[in-house]
Amino acid sequence: RDVPRSNVTGNLPAMTMLERFFYDATTEVKSMKNLGQGDQLMLYGLYKQATEGDFNDKDAPSKLNIVAYAKHNSWGKFVG
Repeated sequence: RDVPRSNVTGNLPAMTMLERFFYDATTEVKSMKNLGQGDQLMLYGLYKQATEGDFNDKDAPSKLNIVAYAKHNSWGKFVG
């Protein structure tokens, strides 16, 4: 969702301070162009863990779908 930037020390009626920092961090990461594939997968795994919690291994994609399988495995590294 598109949230206007504001002073993080000011009143944030729609978001907590932690949500604001998280939103700002994800926006910053999305703008990075020179991340290696390993870094991208790590950040994807951290993002999924933060936003959805532990992954369900029963929902693992096929190993034939290389990209989806790599993303799912990356998410699984941050369980707990």
